[in-house]
Amino acid sequence: MAGAIQAVLMGVSTGGASGFENLYDVPGTYSWTCPPGVTSVCVVCIGGGGGGVAYTTGDFAMHGGAGGGLGWKNDIAVTPGNSYTVDVGVGGPQANYSSVGFAGGNSYFISLATVAGYGGPGGAYNTNKGAGGTFAGDGGGAGGGTQMTAASGYGAPGGGGAGGYSGAGGKGTDDGQAASLRNGSGGGAAGGYTNGSITGYGGGGVGVFGEGASGVGGTGGGAGGSDGGSATTSVVAGLYGGGGGGSNAANGTAGNGAGGAVRIIWGNGRAFPSTGTEISPTYVPETGPITSIAAWESYSSGRQTGESLATATANATMTSYTGYNLTWMQVTNPVLGGTMWGSPYNNPAYVTNDSTLSRVVQHGVLSTAAANGIVNNSLTTLLQMTYVGSQVTTGITRNGYTSVSYTAFASMRIDAIEYFDTDLGKAVRTTFPGQTTEDILV
Repeated sequence: MAGAIQAVLMGVSTGGASGFENLYDVPGTYSWTCPPGVTSVCVVCIGGGGGGVAYTTGDFAMHGGAGGGLGWKNDIAVTPGNSYTVDVGVGGPQANYSSVGFAGGNSYFISLATVAGYGGPGGAYNTNKGAGGTFAGDGGGAGGGTQMTAASGYGAPGGGGAGGYSGAGGKGTDDGQAASLRNGSGGGAAGGYTNGSITGYGGGGVGVFGEGASGVGGTGGGAGGSDGGSATTSVVAGLYGGGGGGSNAANGTAGNGAGGAVRIIWGNGRAFPSTGTEISPTYVPETGPITSIAAWESYSSGRQTGESLATATANATMTSYTGYNLTWMQVTNPVLGGTMWGSPYNNPAYVTNDSTLSRVVQHGVLSTAAANGIVNNSLTTLLQMTYVGSQVTTGITRNGYTSVSYTAFASMRIDAIEYFDTDLGKAVRTTFPGQTTEDILV
């Protein structure tokens, strides 16, 4: 479970109900091991929101993505010591007018038939989405779809809201639709709407701590979830499961869907949708960062094996990765060589798919010392990337290497890198664009 569980929550909840829990909210596939003495659990799953679709100009119905579904189930029989699959759905990436926004990923515990929140469909031009992602379990709600007035003249519909614990998320709409369509129900999030007929707000997200108030109006999240976009970041979807907004903005960028989540709880007097489901009062963080090369290689190997990640040597290219969509892979046998067109440190973080992985790693890490440390210590790295088709790439100088510009070529978007930084003495994860770096906790 290294790096997978964002929080391990333990303690005694109010009203005399004692319990423990685990929360997974980083997209990926994990293994949950049942603790001693636990024979049943309650689980809520929220699917990833769909990505919106974008156009560079005009006032067209470039739809946002639909919201992810929410499903919950109580009294799931488990056996102490046994391991069970947890899958957290990704938020669907946005796409350009000629494509359809990518659907969000499904989130589930054990299997899709046990309890699941399905991912929301991606947006498309001039195409309503009647509903978002569905669900499986004892209860839940579908994500909100999208609703337009006409193919042009009313703006880009917003993203759909994530589903609730006993009702659906609100629809993402344009300015020609009634505001009431955007309201969530049963704790569901509100859908987004059009911001000045140019950009659609992202849909709201829903929290994992039980049913509460539903989202109302434009972009409000359900209980415990975050709102969708604001006036400055309008297309951004709310956590968890909000659909990304559509866009006619000049930069042609719509919103990515928000990722999903899975929360597992157990203990007396706890049951979804709202009995003892609040967060336990005592928060116990994970043990800490990875601070040795041996621990890093164990983590990297564990992810590669547990998630069946593809592996490639650092002097390989990415020409065979056309099916990648926020996909992780492992890079071995580090070298500094080959050519790269573009850079992960650009925005967007595009590199041509005939670039070598070694140069992607060299530009992706924090410093020249970190790049040299990977080579000198023969360290593996983990890369997350998405195939984005033909794109213009721009060369820059970074960490001792100057990459090359190219007019248009089949390209990858570098989404994140995980590696052991020998200069810092710990393992870190950097996400692109924006170059946000954080410790990897185990």
